[in-house]
Amino acid sequence: MLTGSRILEMLKEQGLSQRQLADALHLDPATVNGYIHGRRYPDCATLALIASFLHTNMDYLLGNTGIRSYPELS
Repeated sequence: MLTGSRILEMLKEQGLSQRQLADALHLDPATVNGYIHGRRYPDCATLALIASFLHTNMDYLLGNTGIRSYPELS
């Protein structure tokens, strides 16, 4: 459920709704709600899209790191 709580945390911090995330990624709002409440888990491709939309990285959303973003590689 860490992934869902981190998605929700990032949405709140950025002033975005679950529906905005769903619309931007062409997902059903119930699917996004399922991710947030731990009833569903995004596949790798969808997780990458969510991370990009939220300006973070997949490792942060998965709970593998506390670092929200990595400096861009030159």
